[in-house]
Amino acid sequence: MTLELDSIPEAGEARPDAAPTTVLSELNRPRHRRGFLRAIGYAGLALGASALALPFLGRAAYAESHGGLQGHDGNNCKPAYPSGYSEAKDTHGAYKSEPAACFGGARRGSSWCSGAGWHRSDVALDAVNPALYTWIMWPVSIYCGSPVKNAWRWTTTSTGTKVWRCSDGHSMIVYTFAPFITYAIWLSICRARVFT
Repeated sequence: MTLELDSIPEAGEARPDAAPTTVLSELNRPRHRRGFLRAIGYAGLALGASALALPFLGRAAYAESHGGLQGHDGNNCKPAYPSGYSEAKDTHGAYKSEPAACFGGARRGSSWCSGAGWHRSDVALDAVNPALYTWIMWPVSIYCGSPVKNAWRWTTTSTGTKVWRCSDGHSMIVYTFAPFITYAIWLSICRARVFT
């Protein structure tokens, strides 16, 4: 049997004696090319979104914060304090009875920490007088020389060996008593327990 070029039907035309296909005959409704292409598009979108998430998996939580803040692995800040420094007790939070670990700041303690153990970056109403006072907190990386770091680790041994992260930040309290608004800004230190 020879194949003639004129005997091949055009893509948009069916031969007059052509029978309908039986491939999709058991389906209740006909399938359209657009539906198939839409399914392919959604599959590609899902695959692309999964591929974009891959670089964020398996990142070590102790190396940097979720916001990309860098922390020291050592327990000093020699670039800014070549002679060292004396630790100071916490002023707030859950570790006030623990041995001193962090240095600096008018406010030190776990009250200034996010759930991830780094300095908070949020706005909160005052726990005692929420109608008058609002706290605005944000991390900073300017107090420990170069290279710029936000936090350092400190180990205390007087009540058993414990490792702490001291993360720098600023805290501003805004006092609103109409028609007056006043504020004050402090260096604040988040003290968080680090489990190694």
